[in-house]
Amino acid sequence: MKETGQVYSPESRDLNLDEEDESPDIKGNILDFVLPIGVLIALTIVTGELFLALIAAIAVCFLLYIPRKKMTAARFCDLAMHGFCNMIPTVAIIFFVFVMQQGMTDIGIASYVIDAVRPVISPVLLPAITFLLVAALNFATGSTWGIPALVSPIILPLALSIGVNPLVVMGAIVSGATLGSHACFYSDATVLTSSCCKMNNMDHALSQLPYAMCAAGIATAGYLICGFLL
Repeated sequence: MKETGQVYSPESRDLNLDEEDESPDIKGNILDFVLPIGVLIALTIVTGELFLALIAAIAVCFLLYIPRKKMTAARFCDLAMHGFCNMIPTVAIIFFVFVMQQGMTDIGIASYVIDAVRPVISPVLLPAITFLLVAALNFATGSTWGIPALVSPIILPLALSIGVNPLVVMGAIVSGATLGSHACFYSDATVLTSSCCKMNNMDHALSQLPYAMCAAGIATAGYLICGFLL
């Protein structure tokens, strides 16, 4: 970036539509955004079917854009197919993440790690160790909720047995899971964000990693303080 002035890599540029496409001077209208999103949210809440709500929102976009000549029908269809094709790598990555997550669960890696560190945990260090441990497991598996669900029945009784505030430990579990999920380059949070922003997945993962590490350092210090005070 220092040499070229570009804010993203050539790999990310390839994911974006060509900027020299025919783009007439069309004034934007907030309703063109609000109405489809409103239909999407409303139908999702009412019916509980996200897929059907997405289809309805796309249909609303068609009725808003084509009759008013915001774009041609051919252009609309091209964009729809372009979006569908862009989601294929995202779906593939998430699929293999679920495979890896299930494999990690089957071999019992989380239980093994928890059992290994249990003898050396002290009440003062438990919140900070829990935070770092859950973050590491989440980073390794790419699972946002799987690891917390797996370790909570082990760590929370351990916290109660050694006199640590269970609310602080639960906060460490949730925040550690969030850190691991956002730092992991193949987690669903990272993959979906990079796909929606039309960025290469590794570009996004590496750009957010320094911020995640800063937050991890501050959170670890906070949990150490909580361990001493509570």
